[in-house]
Amino acid sequence: MSDASSKQTLKDTQIRLIQWNENERKRRMHYIYILLVWVAAFILVLPIFLICRILPKWVPCKLIIFLILLGALGGSIYLYWDLLRRDPTDYDRLKMDPPSPPPTQTSNQHVVYNIGFCTSSNCCAQGTTWDPINAVCISTSAHVDCSHNDISGNSYSQQLTDIINHYLSSNNPPNS
Repeated sequence: MSDASSKQTLKDTQIRLIQWNENERKRRMHYIYILLVWVAAFILVLPIFLICRILPKWVPCKLIIFLILLGALGGSIYLYWDLLRRDPTDYDRLKMDPPSPPPTQTSNQHVVYNIGFCTSSNCCAQGTTWDPINAVCISTSAHVDCSHNDISGNSYSQQLTDIINHYLSSNNPPNS
């Protein structure tokens, strides 16, 4: 059994090394593209500079050189920014900021409804506590007991689910 697990570990290590090498190769190519932008700019600037020495009264040569160098600077900044946006461990993935939770709203039932982004008490407003069973913020002054049924036989948790679904489908706070 240990021989099979050591072979699997060796295989996993080799796969990680291959992925790391591929990631580093792509990152180096990105730096080479930045360098190529500057090489191309200087290849364009050199003949214009020589023409300016031969024809000193040709006014737009300095402007053209300036625009070429400005374009090279802008292109290299864009390429470098593109490199910084990428995940350092996987070149093909972009680094994305996690989505911020939406602001919570209080309703007349003393419950703060969320739309699925809240997973803890971090989303709860002041004066409310997190109810992990129903995944909502509940006012500390009015706690809903989800273990009892109403007259129709539906549990309060089912009613709460219906209210949340209604809220999500209509984008309006539920009215009671």
